Amino acid sequence: MDRSIEPSMPDALAQRVADLTAVNTELSARVREQDERTAQLEAQHRQEVTGLEAAASALGGELAAGAADRTVLSPELAASREQVSALEQELDTRRQTEDAARAEMEAAYERLVSSLRPEIADKDVALERANAQVTVAISDRVLFPSGQARLTPDGAQVIDKLGAVLAGMPDRRIRIEGHTDDVPVGEELRSRFPSNWELSTARATSVVQRLIDHAHIAPARMEATGRAHTDPVMTNATEAGRRHNRRIEIILLPPTAVEPQTAS
Repeated sequence: MDRSIEPSMPDALAQRVADLTAVNTELSARVREQDERTAQLEAQHRQEVTGLEAAASALGGELAAGAADRTVLSPELAASREQVSALEQELDTRRQTEDAARAEMEAAYERLVSSLRPEIADKDVALERANAQVTVAISDRVLFPSGQARLTPDGAQVIDKLGAVLAGMPDRRIRIEGHTDDVPVGEELRSRFPSNWELSTARATSVVQRLIDHAHIAPARMEATGRAHTDPVMTNATEAGRRHNRRIEIILLPPTAVEPQTAS
């Protein structure tokens, strides 16, 4: 056998060692890369865990603070809810009262129209509804002799008709206003009525007294006011206008709780 063509054993071993060394070097490099990657991942994981722990701690603090706030606010919230409920109930009660008052006033208006139909037809009486109140305006020629404050028999009958309706509404207040034109009181009457103020007040008082004596309306429900010529409904430049301005107004007011605010 010719041994000259076979490689020497030392050369083959050296080559094998070299190959294994290269493989080992490559594997070592891969292991180092993997270790570095693992270290990076572990560092990132620790950082994320630290962040989550901090967030959890902060959230825990917020939850604790929120719980403390709820503990403090719960009584206030309960009190606020009770107050809102009470206000809603009060508003509902007030609305029902106002609705009932309007219905009662409407019924009173219809009764007045029915009772005073002849006088309304003759234009001696006028009725008006406004702001939850009814105003009955009666011409002075129906109620009083010229320049006088004593009711005529016909005038007393008109007031009695009115009183029969007012007596059926004991919770209502009644304001009686006397009005005149701007013509001064004549000389023959000045000893009794120095001016239209005294005359208008005396006439309003006569109506109040009739309502007390014959309709038996409680005096505390009524007030008498003289307005003289300060509140005309028409011009005082004509006789027709002055005739309309000489009047008694009987104002049926709503209960105090629902009386509208009016300008003075």
